[in-house]
Amino acid sequence: MEVYIPPKKTYHKAGSQGELSPGGRKINGKQLAVAAAALAVLVALVFIIGSCFGKKTAKVMTTQAMADSALFAKLANAYKEETGRTAKAQAATEEELQAAVGEGKAGCILAPFTPDINDTLDTGTYHGAAVFYDTYLIVGPKEDPARVKHLGKYKAQDVLKHLSLLEQPFVHPASGTELQTKINGLLQQAGLTVGDWYVEAADDGQQMLQTAQEKKGYAFVSRENWALYGAETPELEVLNQRLVGMVDQYYLLAKPSEKEGAQSPDDAFLEWMKGDTARGLIQAYQEEGRQTPTFEVNEKDEVIEKPKEV
Repeated sequence: MEVYIPPKKTYHKAGSQGELSPGGRKINGKQLAVAAAALAVLVALVFIIGSCFGKKTAKVMTTQAMADSALFAKLANAYKEETGRTAKAQAATEEELQAAVGEGKAGCILAPFTPDINDTLDTGTYHGAAVFYDTYLIVGPKEDPARVKHLGKYKAQDVLKHLSLLEQPFVHPASGTELQTKINGLLQQAGLTVGDWYVEAADDGQQMLQTAQEKKGYAFVSRENWALYGAETPELEVLNQRLVGMVDQYYLLAKPSEKEGAQSPDDAFLEWMKGDTARGLIQAYQEEGRQTPTFEVNEKDEVIEKPKEV
């Protein structure tokens, strides 16, 4: 019977003659250095490629409703198809948005216009553009005793005058909300003195609508809050979808690039949002169950509303 004897493995000490791997293949110091250098280059390439892809993403801080909306998804998809870049929404509360604007924390912000945004544009922390706006709704009792449904395209302050003359309840949110700031301005423009017809609610959404239902009164409400809470107040209905003079003006802000002459991912998204593709998507967008577009697009350099401190 024959017995197989494997070849003997030999090892040599490292030195001027190099090192031998099992089986006798010689690996010298130069080859080790080349291999190490190749590995370093590979790691660097992976890092650079990852960084480049990361730098193509605009991280857009915005409201929860906008982050969850089909509109933002449509815009992000079209942006990627046309440019190869990505835009990702980061949902934030009103307080978080205000802090980000005031402290320059976010690279890109899409939010309703506020005095804080006006200030940051003046200081140059951000640059931006008015991209689209949303009008408020007039809601009230289905019986509509004030016949608000037949007022047509009345200005918001004229609606308030009409309700005050008829002493029909108008429900407004508590101080400190953006909506109440708008209403205070309207009262001043109309020269109105508040009375029993002017009823305060705890907030500008759920509580305001519930109070309007209880008092059989009227209210100005954002489309977002009506979509969220309207089903809870079946005795109310939308009486007018185009309240003139009451809008949420959305601004898109982007931080300028730190390198002179370079375009940041946030700048790239801002410029794209001002183009025809984005404008077309915004003009055509309708929320489920609505017969009219949700937003209206700003003309170039047009700002529908810049809120004032009251």
